[in-house]
Amino acid sequence: MITVTRYKLYPSKEAEDKLFASLDSCSFVYNWCLSNHTWKDNILPQLKEKYPKLKEVHSIVLQNVIHQIRDNLKVLSALKKKGKRWGSSDTRNSTA
Repeated sequence: MITVTRYKLYPSKEAEDKLFASLDSCSFVYNWCLSNHTWKDNILPQLKEKYPKLKEVHSIVLQNVIHQIRDNLKVLSALKKKGKRWGSSDTRNSTA
């Protein structure tokens, strides 16, 4: 049985800003990798050179972002092979 302990954080304004900056950097790497169809960790040093803001985030955190993309694509590919439909044109073109 897996037990989970949750803690409520009350960070200072400085710590909160740093957390949001890290989250922003992770979102940037996630979206950049998706738009460039790249999901290998070896791109991170080049990204850090081009975007110095990424140097503030620990490299393992950014590697985990890329691994998450790779794992998600692997699962979606397996589901598609089993005949599951995802991202169908019916849902993308709906106007609600």
